[in-house]
Amino acid sequence: MLDGLRLWRETGVKMGVFTNKPAIFTEVLLERMDIADFFDVVVSGDTTEFKKPHPEPMRHACRWMGVEPAKNLHIGDSLNDVQAARAAGCAAYCVPYGYSEGVPVTAADCDALVPDLLAAFQVAKGR
Repeated sequence: MLDGLRLWRETGVKMGVFTNKPAIFTEVLLERMDIADFFDVVVSGDTTEFKKPHPEPMRHACRWMGVEPAKNLHIGDSLNDVQAARAAGCAAYCVPYGYSEGVPVTAADCDALVPDLLAAFQVAKGR
C-alpha cells in the first residue's frame, strides 16, 4: 500500500480518506500507520450529517479538494464505496481486500477491480 500511496502522491494529485469510522478513531489510525501525511482531506463518519453510501461525504471531500466529482476517482473496498461514488458522480475502482462488510466486491460492481493501488494507478493512467 505504501508504494501505491507514494506513486499517487508523486503525481501531485490530491488524495483523501473517506470512511464511516468516527474521526476520533480515523485520525489516530492514520497516524499510527504513518500514512496521515499522504492525505489532503479526511472525511470520517461524523464529518457530515450522512455516512456512506450517501453521496454527501464524497461530495464534501471533492468540494474541499476543489475537484468536480466527475473527475474524482474513488478507490474502495466495499459495495458502500461503490454506491457512494456512483451517487456522487465519481468513478469507482475496487480492491478485493479490506473491510467489505462480508460482501466482497466484484468486477461487475465497479469501473475496475484492481489488486492494489499500484495497479489502480496503471489502469487510471491507461484511461
